[in-house]
Amino acid sequence: MSSDFISGNGAGLSRFTRRDFSVIEFQRADLKEYYITCFPEASSDPKEQIGEVYARISEFLEKLGAEVVSERCYGETAVFPEVEAARTDLYKRRGLESEGSLSFIGGTPIGKRGLAGVQLWAIRAEERPAVRTMTVDGSAVGRKFSHCGISYASVASVEPSASGHASPDLKDHAASMFRESARILNSYGLTYRDVARTWIYLPQLLCWYDDFNAARREVYTEQGLADGSRPLWLPASTGIQGQSPRGRECMMDLLAVAGRSDVGHRLEMLNSPLQCEAYDYGSFFSRAVELKDESASRIFVSGTASIDGQGNTVFKDDPKGQIRFTLQVLKELVGSRGHSLADMAHCVAFFKNSEYTQAFLDVAEEQGLDARVVVQTVADVCRNDLLFEMEALTVKA
Repeated sequence: MSSDFISGNGAGLSRFTRRDFSVIEFQRADLKEYYITCFPEASSDPKEQIGEVYARISEFLEKLGAEVVSERCYGETAVFPEVEAARTDLYKRRGLESEGSLSFIGGTPIGKRGLAGVQLWAIRAEERPAVRTMTVDGSAVGRKFSHCGISYASVASVEPSASGHASPDLKDHAASMFRESARILNSYGLTYRDVARTWIYLPQLLCWYDDFNAARREVYTEQGLADGSRPLWLPASTGIQGQSPRGRECMMDLLAVAGRSDVGHRLEMLNSPLQCEAYDYGSFFSRAVELKDESASRIFVSGTASIDGQGNTVFKDDPKGQIRFTLQVLKELVGSRGHSLADMAHCVAFFKNSEYTQAFLDVAEEQGLDARVVVQTVADVCRNDLLFEMEALTVKA
């Protein structure tokens, strides 16, 4: 499939997109990065969907000689055992090591039964294996690699500890999850100050979002990310409805990046030109984080919805209006650093109702977003009157 790369987007960057598979390939010195999105065929049998998706992914990774860093699979919770079995079997057949990389987010796919899509970040280095499995207490918790003095740690599917899960107070579940993440980071010489991005999933999002936010503020303050109400460093984040395969009340992934000060690596919180900061209304995350080094700029855009500069929901009861406003916010935000929607590497759209998908396709075409790279799924957003949310990663050489 590598021969099908059809367009360049700056030095060292190529893009291949078709209806069921997209790849952004980025050459960085002696390292290649791959941002992959794979969609199922319109099969009525979820087992066939899953086998076909992972056959394509595993074949492609083997052909490239690439190693998985992180992987998110969006689908119905009931199909997780099938995903785990097919993935394990097909990766093993092709000699692919991926322990600790998978995060499965349970929900309702748009227009397909079984899977909504799979997103992977993989690399190929001259010396392999370049990616190592992270383990804590004998369990695989993530994947890490280093390049040009910068280390990258992707941690997957962190849940509350046993004691946190046993608490009747859901706020304790969230606080335990955040503290478990800190423990994992600390065991590898990292802290929350190194975290560029978090992805957080709560099956009962609307029931206790305020308590969840209170727990996040509490732990982030403990970890030195805030001084009272004043943030010192906040990762970009998505907080959305999603189910853990193990039935936990919360689950999170995170990406931490650390490096020597002399190698040109920089993490910077970005403001949104059309929105107030989320921490102004009590949500401790930044609108976006830029990760910049000697060869690339990556912008991790937080889950973004139809919220204006005063923190109010706009275009209430108007799905198309909310979708259009959200994409405009996203365009302005990444545009502030010279990126555009054409630089999209990964993107997920969350709909409160599956009936809004045609409105999304119309607005995406209008705004210049290639919807073929977007995983679409049904999920509650953090306010009952928000009908749509989108997260994104853009990459520019």
